[in-house]
Amino acid sequence: MWKDLKEQPKWCRVLEESSHNKRNKISESGAYTSSSNQEIEEKTERKEKCLERQKAAKQRKKGKGAPSTLGDKPSQNMVRFHEAITTKAATLLKVAEATLIGAEAKIKENAIAKREEARVEKYRMYLKLMEKDTSTFNEAKLKRHEDVLDQLARELVEE
Repeated sequence: MWKDLKEQPKWCRVLEESSHNKRNKISESGAYTSSSNQEIEEKTERKEKCLERQKAAKQRKKGKGAPSTLGDKPSQNMVRFHEAITTKAATLLKVAEATLIGAEAKIKENAIAKREEARVEKYRMYLKLMEKDTSTFNEAKLKRHEDVLDQLARELVEE
């Protein structure tokens, strides 16, 4: 399995790291020195490059850095997308206005229907009271009955 896997990128990196000695010879006399200084320098360089890329990206995002490769002109797809969104928003606004107008008309229709229903109910009450036998009423009750009929007649005429 090792023969097959050692050529894979994952394991190549492991092999490269393990092939470097931690200590390097600095003279022919056989004196060794630690390579940790070299590793620290390499890590520092990598961090600095990474930080430079991050700073450049932040500056581009804020509009302060170097312009992107696209330049100031947006792509044709973005222009079309913007136009489509604008058209959709305008259409939604028109639909909302039409819905509002329809709702207002419905409210007016309902109000008119309620007034007409109340008027019909008053008229039915008036007719019922007109048909009522008042021969058994005393004077006070008869006067009250006539006052109610007069009031209903005035309201029906005003409407």
